[in-house]
Amino acid sequence: MAAERKSIQEANAMLEEKLKILQGSRESEVLEAAAGKINMLLYEAILQHPSEVNAVRIPVSVSLHRNETGLPDAGTRYSGRYKLERFLRSALGTEEIPECVPFEFVKHLPYEFTTGTHGSGERNAMEYSCPNIAAETGVFLDDVPAYLMIDLSDIGWLWHEKGYLFPDEIKSISLEHVPDEQFTPMVVMGKDREYSLKKTPGSAMHYLYFRGFKGSAIKEKDIPSKRWKKDVSAIVLRTLIPEMSTQLFTTRWGLRNPAAFSGFAADVHGEEPVLYEFDNVSIPWSLRPSCAFGINAIMAAYAIIQQRNKPGSNIKSYTGAEIIRRLAQFEMRREF
Repeated sequence: MAAERKSIQEANAMLEEKLKILQGSRESEVLEAAAGKINMLLYEAILQHPSEVNAVRIPVSVSLHRNETGLPDAGTRYSGRYKLERFLRSALGTEEIPECVPFEFVKHLPYEFTTGTHGSGERNAMEYSCPNIAAETGVFLDDVPAYLMIDLSDIGWLWHEKGYLFPDEIKSISLEHVPDEQFTPMVVMGKDREYSLKKTPGSAMHYLYFRGFKGSAIKEKDIPSKRWKKDVSAIVLRTLIPEMSTQLFTTRWGLRNPAAFSGFAADVHGEEPVLYEFDNVSIPWSLRPSCAFGINAIMAAYAIIQQRNKPGSNIKSYTGAEIIRRLAQFEMRREF
């Protein structure tokens, strides 16, 4: 059952209230309830307020050398506090940083999918999740009672660089709407596990991932040898198509072959994504009998090229916040 929809003001007031509990209580049941409420408010924001908020702002004051015993992987090279220190040195651009470091994290809205089962469905759900922030509590008596996990990498489930914050280091947690340039850079791992920082994808790209848009490893041989092959080849690998279960991309069939398609695709080969909406766009004869891997992306890329050359009324485009507003008008559907 979906959680009750709260206003942004109500959500932020409750986040402040529950954070104070994490900072002051030592009772496990109370802490677990507060952490669960914080996570619910953060993880449902992208579904309940997609156009109004796009970020979680977390100003902190980090005491780098405090005892981390009780946190996951404490005292090892996988320690979240060690990773946090390395990140802060990279973000501040200096090896000499004070014992107490003020910083402000501005992270994308987290989201998480689950099938409620184990196996490939659950693994696929994890792959499409973005658990970049989570309030967590200790399992054993000698664990830290509560802490906040922040994924410093923010790039998916295959690789996480988890940093940990003690509750008393956190000044506030709030849902906000920010320009893309305010997002905290993400960690990129280099040679010998050296950190470098990279600009994180913008809000529109983040929302496309949330709605199930993905690319495909199309081979050049899969694209018919037509005069438009070169143009299509230039963008098809960066043309994202929504998963079929989202119902955001559909094909209309003729007697034996697909004849037209409708729905959405995103061209992300430029600095910012462009979302295209197709309304019963005819599929060229050279693609109709094809069952090639990634054929939907080829069809969409072809239509995008044709639209640029000769705009038609059955294809619209959206950029920036328009992408989020348009897709948010469609019910969220995902299957794994």
